[in-house]
Amino acid sequence: MHYDEEKKLTQIKDAIEGAVFWIFISFIITIIVICSMKNLIIEKIENHEKTVINEIRKSQIGV
Repeated sequence: MHYDEEKKLTQIKDAIEGAVFWIFISFIITIIVICSMKNLIIEKIENHEKTVINEIRKSQIGV
């Protein structure tokens, strides 16, 4: 009887460790994705700003 209880506790402990491991891996992947998306968004905004500035310059010159 004591052996079965110990076996169950070991299985529960292993399951919790596995769940924590996958949650940690998912968290790291999420952070990587958010950082890469942030850089892409910043790059798009900078390109848009350059385009707008160029359009304003063209309209002021009258080209």
